[in-house]
Amino acid sequence: MMEVTIKNNICGGNQPCAICGGSVDTCMGPDLFVEGTMQVVCRACGKDYAPNLVELLELSEKAVRYSERRAA
Repeated sequence: MMEVTIKNNICGGNQPCAICGGSVDTCMGPDLFVEGTMQVVCRACGKDYAPNLVELLELSEKAVRYSERRAA
């Protein structure tokens, strides 16, 4: 089974998902990748292969949005 991990995305932009081939609009920062590569994995495939990692990314994104609102 394919291993999925969280890595720092240093490129961003539109890339194909390494699993389904669908289009993934990425930003710089934490993202899902195939272990040992820099091939991006979309959130839908991530939910199938690593649901806990998807939940972790979503939680961290909520925390960032919350802290940005509090700072404003």
